[in-house]
Amino acid sequence: TLTASGYQQAVKDYVLSLNAHGLYAILDLHWTAPGNQVAEEQQPMPDNDHSPAFWQSVASTFKDDPAVVFDVFNEPYDPTDPRSGTDQDPQDQVTWNCWDTGTEDGPDGGAPCDTSAYDANGIKTVSYRVAGLQTLVDTIRATGATQPVLTGGLDFANDLSQWSDHAPNDPLNQEAASFHNYTGQACDNLSCWNGEIAPVAASVPVVTGEFDEDNFDNPSCDNRTPSMFDTDYMNWADQHGVSYLAWGWEVLGAPEISDQKCSAYYLTSDPGGTPAAPNGTALHDHLLTLPGGGVTATGGGAPQGGTPGAGSMSTGSASTTPTGVTGNTVKPVPGHVSSKKTTAQKLAKALRACKKEKPKRKRLKCEKAARKKYKPKPNKKRRKSTSDSRIGPGIRRIALTQGPVRGLSCPPTFASGRHRLRVRLCPDVLPTMRPARSSLRG
Repeated sequence: TLTASGYQQAVKDYVLSLNAHGLYAILDLHWTAPGNQVAEEQQPMPDNDHSPAFWQSVASTFKDDPAVVFDVFNEPYDPTDPRSGTDQDPQDQVTWNCWDTGTEDGPDGGAPCDTSAYDANGIKTVSYRVAGLQTLVDTIRATGATQPVLTGGLDFANDLSQWSDHAPNDPLNQEAASFHNYTGQACDNLSCWNGEIAPVAASVPVVTGEFDEDNFDNPSCDNRTPSMFDTDYMNWADQHGVSYLAWGWEVLGAPEISDQKCSAYYLTSDPGGTPAAPNGTALHDHLLTLPGGGVTATGGGAPQGGTPGAGSMSTGSASTTPTGVTGNTVKPVPGHVSSKKTTAQKLAKALRACKKEKPKRKRLKCEKAARKKYKPKPNKKRRKSTSDSRIGPGIRRIALTQGPVRGLSCPPTFASGRHRLRVRLCPDVLPTMRPARSSLRG
C-alpha cells in the first residue's frame, strides 16, 4: 500500500534522479480540489483550502535544489468564458484580478473571489474560495526558495493578453510567463503570437510548457488534414527567444489513441523513444536542425538574480542548454547527441530539402519518406543519458496533485507526476494516462 510519506519520497527521489542526469525538473500544481473533494481533475483556479499549504510543503522540500523550477498552477481558466467552459453562472467568473490576487479588485483588494469546482465528468460540485497566484508566489518565497516561478495565463494558459498588467509580484524578479499552445485555441496563430506573446517575451522569459497540433494521423480524428502547426510555432519561437516543451512524453495504447481522437497527444510510439507522428516527429526533426544546446535568446527576457537555474529560462529551444547538477553547482553537459550521428545528419539534410517541396502534401510525403529512409537504429546497449538520445536532453516537468487523494490519507502536500516523460508515480491518483486537455475537444 502506498502511503503519503512514501509517495512524497518517490517524488523527491525522481527529482534527484533527473538532476543527477543533468535535467531540470519543473514541479507544477496540476490537479486540485477544495475541501474534502478528491483531486481527480483540473479546477479553474487554486483553492485557499489546500493550495497554499501545498506550495509551502513543496517549496520547503526543494528550496535548496537549484535545478528545480516551480510552475505555480498548470492551466488557470475562467469557466464562464466560452473559450474555456460552459458555466453560465456569473458568480463563478474568474477575472484577471481574481487570477492575480484572489480578489475582485486585484492589488486594491475588494471582495474575495469564489468559483466552482468540477468532478472528473465536468459536473459542478461545490463553490470554493480562490487562492490568487500572488498568494502562492508569496508562499513559495516565504519558505526561502529562490528558484524561478512560472505563472500561466487564463484560458488554460493560452491567454497572455493581460499577463503583463496582472502578473504576481515576485520580490526576486525570478518570474516567467507560462504559455500553452494547442491548435483550436484562441492564440494558435501567428497574429496572436506576434500581438500577445512577443511583447511579453520582450520583457520576461516565456516558457511554452505544452504545445501540440491535432493528431491528424489518428483515424478517429475528425480533421485528417495535415498540419505544419508544430513546425511553424517552433520556428516562430526560435526567432523570438521563446522556450518550448511539447506534450506529452508517454506511450499510449490503441484504445486510448482511438478514444482521444484529435487530442491523442503523444511524442513517442514505444518505450525506446521512437518519435511518433505527427507531434513527436515534428519535434524530433526540428531539434535536429538546431545547433547543440538550442537557440539562445538575446535581450532582456532572462530573469536577473542569483538563482542557478534561471539561465535556462532564456533559451528559445525545446530543451534549453542542459546542465549537470553536483550539490549546489550547475555545470553544462553535452548537448543533443544522435544515436547514430551520420544518419541524423543525412536526415536533417533530407528534411531541409523537403521544405522546398510544394504543395504541402508533397512536402509532407517527402518528409515521411526521408524519416523512413534515415530512421535511426536503436542502440543495443542502453546508455545512461539525460534523456532518450534521439529526442535530446532538457527539462522534465512533474505535475503534482494536492490532497485529498483517493486511496491515500494524503495531507495537503504534493502527490503525482507527469511531463516530457510523463510519470505515473501513483496509480491510485492517475488511473488512466489521459492528456490534461482531453476535456477541451473531442
